[in-house]
Amino acid sequence: MTRIFCKANHLFRGCPQLAGQWMQVNFVVLSVQTFALRLNTSQMTCVFFADSTLLASEHHEQLIRQAQGLNEQGFRSRVLGRPGSELSLSCVKAGLAFEPVPFLSFAHPTSVWRVSRLLRRHKPVAIICYGEMDSALMALSVRALAGLKCLRYRPRLIYMQKGQTDSVRPYFYNQVFDITLVPSHALRDQLLNGRAIQPSRVAVLHPGVDFDAIARAAVPMPAPPLDQLLSNPNKRPLIFHRAPFGVEKGHDFMLDVVDSLLAEFPGLTYLAVGEGEMRETFQREVQRRGLSDHVLILAALGQPASVLARADVLVMPSAHESLGKAPIEALSLAIPVVVSNVGGLPETVLDGQTGFVCPPPFEKGAVDQWATVLRGIFSAPQNSKQMARTGSFAVRKQFGWASHLAGLIEQFNPPRLKSH
Repeated sequence: MTRIFCKANHLFRGCPQLAGQWMQVNFVVLSVQTFALRLNTSQMTCVFFADSTLLASEHHEQLIRQAQGLNEQGFRSRVLGRPGSELSLSCVKAGLAFEPVPFLSFAHPTSVWRVSRLLRRHKPVAIICYGEMDSALMALSVRALAGLKCLRYRPRLIYMQKGQTDSVRPYFYNQVFDITLVPSHALRDQLLNGRAIQPSRVAVLHPGVDFDAIARAAVPMPAPPLDQLLSNPNKRPLIFHRAPFGVEKGHDFMLDVVDSLLAEFPGLTYLAVGEGEMRETFQREVQRRGLSDHVLILAALGQPASVLARADVLVMPSAHESLGKAPIEALSLAIPVVVSNVGGLPETVLDGQTGFVCPPPFEKGAVDQWATVLRGIFSAPQNSKQMARTGSFAVRKQFGWASHLAGLIEQFNPPRLKSH
C-alpha cells in the first residue's frame, strides 16, 4: 500500500488539480489505517478477570483493586462473574465493566457460548481466574477456540491460588493454565513438594495492600466501649489478635500465654476479634479459667485499624497460614508483631529485625518462648517500637500495590501465545 502511494504521488506531481484530489484520498485512507491501528492496539490491552462465587469473598477486594490498578496503567479490565452476585454489585460501585456469565458448571453450554463471544470480541491479552469453576470453564473455552483457529492469538491463562488444596491435580497446573500465582514462597513449596508439578508453572505474587487506606482508618478513635478500654492505663499492655475462631488459629494457646504473664503484668488485656464456629467454645474456656477480666472477645470491628494502631503488640499464633495480612497491616502502622514459624508468616516478619518469629503452638515449649518474647516487648517498648518502624518500611516496599501490579503485569510481558 505504501509503495502504491509513493508511485501515485510521483505521477501526480506535475498536475496540481489531480494531486490535490489524490492528497484528499491519501488523507482519508491514512485516517482509516490509524483508526484501525488504534482499535487493534486497544484490543491488545484488554484483561479479563473471572470469578464464579455468588457470595462475598475475601479475595474480591484484591480482584477489584487489581482491575482498577490495571485500568490506571492503560489496560482495559473486564470482570466476568455470575449475575446478581456480590461481585457484580462491587464492580458497579467501583465503576468496572462487568460481564454476566452463569458459571453453573465447568462445561455449561450457555456459559461457554457467552465466554467465547467475549473472547472473540475483546481479544484479551490475559485471563486471571480466582475460582476452580470459572478457571476450568475459561481454559476450556480458550483452548477450544484456539483449536478451531478462531483466535489468532490466545490470551495468557493465569490462576490466582489463595491457599493449599489437595483436590487440584498436577495436570491442572501443567496443562490447563500457563501460570499459577500463589501469595507466598511457603505455599509454592507445599504445592511442589512430592507432586509432579513443573516448577516453572507456579510463581509467587505477594498480595497488594492499600497502606494509605489503613493509615486513614487508624486515625479516628474507636467507638465506645473500646475507646474507654484503650484509654484506660490499668488495662495495659494490650495484645491484639484478629483471626477467625478455629483450632488452627491459636486462641486457646494465647490463654496459656496470657495466664503465664499476669503475675508480672496484672493489667494485661487480650483482645480477640473474629467470627467462627469455635467462638462460643472459646468464651466458655475463658470463663472456666477465670480470665474474663483480661480477655475481651469481639465478633467484628468496623475499623480494626483504629484499634490495632493503639495496641501494644499484634500476635498471630497460627498452626497453619498461607501468608497472613494482619502482621503486614500491623507493621505498616509500626505496631510490634509476633508470629508463628509456619507457612508464609515468616515472609512477613524478619525475626529480630522487624518483629519476632516464635514456635507454633503445637511445638514443645512454645508457651514459654512466646511469653519470653512478649515480656521483652512489654518491658522495653521503645526497642520493639523501633523494630516495628523498620518493619513498616520493609512491608510497604514488599507488599505495596505498586510492586504487586508490576509483578502482575510482568505475567503479560511474554508475547501472546499463538493459537496453534
